[in-house]
Amino acid sequence: MWFATNHIYDHLAKCNLLSKALHGFAKRRSTCTNLLESVSDWTLTERGRKAVTIAYVDFSRAFDSVTHVKLLAVCTLTVFVGLFLHG
Repeated sequence: MWFATNHIYDHLAKCNLLSKALHGFAKRRSTCTNLLESVSDWTLTERGRKAVTIAYVDFSRAFDSVTHVKLLAVCTLTVFVGLFLHG
């Protein structure tokens, strides 16, 4: 399964489909780097005397309960449909 995960990640990265805002599973972008960037942003916003609204959501349980075979099938189908629609 690790090979499939790496292949999918490499494809998404190659096609520039991964947001710079993603952390936690992206290479060189851990939850720690997310926290550091967030604190920096909050500090700059606070110094500018602007309001800051913060919401953190933990989706780990949702993703931990997904059957990987079904997830891979949906991803594969999505890629094929995208290729079909966009030539």
